[in-house]
Amino acid sequence: MTRRHLAELLTVRLGRPVSETSIEKWASEAAEENRIPLDAFIALIAETKGYEALGFVPSLFGYAVVEEKYVEIIEMKQIEDHQRLLDARMATLKAKARART
Repeated sequence: MTRRHLAELLTVRLGRPVSETSIEKWASEAAEENRIPLDAFIALIAETKGYEALGFVPSLFGYAVVEEKYVEIIEMKQIEDHQRLLDARMATLKAKARART
């Protein structure tokens, strides 16, 4: 997709003019004073289907973005891990209780 076409798509989606020059500045690492606005960042992801960019902000805080279809699988794994810890703790407490009797 050309930057001109992307500018047109973002203009429609955002309801305000977005120029090729703006996109060039947003893409330039040297142009720190021209940061992309949040709504434009979201529109950019939507129009380019560049979903991997969704993880940029969470990654700064040690988090990740996953597809919704994996949420239950991740939660089940967390529960299994927690259950193993609980089982280990219960075994330790039972052993201590038996040792005292």
